[in-house]
Amino acid sequence: MKNGFNQCRELLVLTVACFLFSYHGAGVTFAAVQKKQPNVLLIMVDDMGFSDIGCYGGEVDTPNLDRLAAGGLRFTQFYNTGRCWPTRAALMTGRYPHDVGHAMMFGRDAPRAYRGTTKEQALMIPEVLKPLGYRTYHVGKWHLHNRGKGAEAAASWPLGRGFDRSYCVKRQDNFFNPKIMLDEHHVIKRPGDQDADYYITRAFTDRTLHYLDEHQAYHRDEPFFLYLAHTAPHFPLHALPEDVARFRERYRVGWDVIRQQRLQRMQKMGILKAKLSSRDPDAVAWESLTAAEQDEWSGRMAVHAAMIYRIDVETARAEGMKEAWNKWAKEQQVLPWAALKKWAPVYSKDYRMK
Repeated sequence: MKNGFNQCRELLVLTVACFLFSYHGAGVTFAAVQKKQPNVLLIMVDDMGFSDIGCYGGEVDTPNLDRLAAGGLRFTQFYNTGRCWPTRAALMTGRYPHDVGHAMMFGRDAPRAYRGTTKEQALMIPEVLKPLGYRTYHVGKWHLHNRGKGAEAAASWPLGRGFDRSYCVKRQDNFFNPKIMLDEHHVIKRPGDQDADYYITRAFTDRTLHYLDEHQAYHRDEPFFLYLAHTAPHFPLHALPEDVARFRERYRVGWDVIRQQRLQRMQKMGILKAKLSSRDPDAVAWESLTAAEQDEWSGRMAVHAAMIYRIDVETARAEGMKEAWNKWAKEQQVLPWAALKKWAPVYSKDYRMK
């Protein structure tokens, strides 16, 4: 009978193998993948509705993601847990979040499934890939650390879970100046204080390109797995002014019209064959809002769209590294857009525009 380690390892190898069916670029065959281990760049976003982006019927300009989707595969059935850490736990371990202690993060006094402490025997993707010769990199959000302090908590951050390098947001409260970043083992507080142009979505891509350049220079004969986990478009709603301006007028028609237009596009694309669902009970009819309220809410939607648009722009920068990869890699690279983590509508007053 196989032990738990081998069972976890086989399950995660299967999870990673699923990436092969979400590739960009012609000429990738399963036989080719078996012959040469592929490089994998997994991109994830936070709190984005699946119909926000253009290739799923959204009105947000995402030409680069649309191009990747046109050359790859789009899922029309996809499940997540509807919350942050359980979805990430399932993605990284290939197991149900309850099984690995991340159904919630209530601490050590909670039932085992709800403590927010990942089991040591719950191997994560980089821990499975490293014995296969992979270099592993993490950029962005993690949210799978064990609560508390000391060695046990430190070992639960990316560098303790199999990643060779990591640029991680530890405390996110401002896209222009996050509270705490972890650059490998170094704590950086308020990086925007030193860099007036700092914007975290752009900074994540900068670090991604740095790691890929470094890999090409020093580890070109080894395959890599790079997990780029954006915090956008999670609240607070912070976007670059020039990106907001691009969408400022687009949402003045209101969410009722936007919903209908999205459904029509999804039906035309063959993604959905359903009728429009009832409006969220916490959202009133757009026409019932005052002019000032409509201006405020259309602005918020514009900022949300601008954050997604910036992800698309930055994805093009990361994907552009493919040209450099092809100079030293004989096989095509795997570039999955495994981005549809979760969606939780929030109607609070905490949204901010800059």
